Amino acid sequence: MRYSGAMRESLVSYLQKGEKSTGDYRVGVEFEHLILHKDSLKAVSFYEYQGIEDLFRELVLLGWTPVYEGKHLLQLKNDEATVALEPGGQVELSVQPQKSIRKIDLIYRRFLKEVIAILNRWDKIIVSIGYQPQSRLPEIPLLPKERYKYMFQYFNTRGRYAHNMMKGTASTQVSVDYSDEEDCVKKIRVASFLSPLVYCFFDNAPFFEGQVVLGSSLRNRIWDNCDSDRCGVMYKIFTPEFGYNCYAEYMLDIPPIIVKKDNRLLYTKGQPLKELFEVYTFSEEEEEELGYLFSMFFFDVRLRNYIEIRMGDALPYPFSLGYAAFWKGLLYEPQNLETLYQESLAYDQELFFVLKKEIELRGTEARIGTKKLVDKLQELSASAEKGLCCEEKIYLRYIQELLANGLTPKKISLSNLHKGQKEALQWCILNDNEELKGRGDYIACC
Repeated sequence: MRYSGAMRESLVSYLQKGEKSTGDYRVGVEFEHLILHKDSLKAVSFYEYQGIEDLFRELVLLGWTPVYEGKHLLQLKNDEATVALEPGGQVELSVQPQKSIRKIDLIYRRFLKEVIAILNRWDKIIVSIGYQPQSRLPEIPLLPKERYKYMFQYFNTRGRYAHNMMKGTASTQVSVDYSDEEDCVKKIRVASFLSPLVYCFFDNAPFFEGQVVLGSSLRNRIWDNCDSDRCGVMYKIFTPEFGYNCYAEYMLDIPPIIVKKDNRLLYTKGQPLKELFEVYTFSEEEEEELGYLFSMFFFDVRLRNYIEIRMGDALPYPFSLGYAAFWKGLLYEPQNLETLYQESLAYDQELFFVLKKEIELRGTEARIGTKKLVDKLQELSASAEKGLCCEEKIYLRYIQELLANGLTPKKISLSNLHKGQKEALQWCILNDNEELKGRGDYIACC
């Protein structure tokens, strides 16, 4: 079904405004973390004494600008970054897009230095891991945020793990720019094509609801059982007509759950977006409201007025920066992008899901074409290196060392599980900056 030009054009125009010249390309990274009690590894609540809100209050004293929703402090800002909260109290640092990964590194370590100093006084820790290691879903209170209240209610009728996604997961997300519609399509298709490999190799969730996770990526399983309307791989990327209009038309058919109108959030339940366009006006002048509509879709590779890559688990420093370097080198180097795009064209929707299932079943032992998965990943890493400047290649080294040793983040933790859960996760616990600098040496011990 085709919709009126006004509905579709509002969404398409928003995407067109995101186009940037290649000289203005930047990379954004969102680092999500779990705040845990040091001894028990249980989740620290937003509400408890010396909990997440108290942590935010301490950061305000260090110069961060507070943002309240009602009486609760839920966000912090400065000129370089935003600190926000996911539904279960996961702390997310979103760094303003930068040309240099080195700059992102400096901003990130300044944030960690501040947070770690506070948590050390409270006998609590900040951890980069993909899922809560001890706390179970009922033990984690929902954040007092209107958006999350509506989402939690809507997901009651959706996938099996939708609430686990909200309360338990933590990720590393990378955003990249696009120059025009053709470039946007290529980057989305390539990142989506690589999504099963990324889920497998950047798997850092060894525990789920207090139990050891065996088999394939937990993050992949959770998102595949969350909400098929707005999660996983968007199947339309495999169609020849995929582009701005196709993405907009898909959005119009799906309930957005929540819309933002006149600075208010409105819970729309199961109403498709096309029906809401008949009631409310979302025009180019209301750019924030249009942007909010795009934020209510959670595909593995999400299109906003930039491209957001969402498959990676939360990774400890500096592997998280290596992950960002991996995507920058692949998607911003023209020959890398074109080569991978042409490779992706050999996969229609059916063949892609055969590949995805193969990797889910066999993990790093799977094959992609004639190559072992680990060999393909090493090839991708070598290609990414060619697309990076000298100082950024350093970050990619941590990823390459994992590959050379046949390891994934989850394997590192599970290989040390005989020492106890806390010791197994020691490399994911972020400590002072001096230790952060040497974090990559942990691979040699596994």
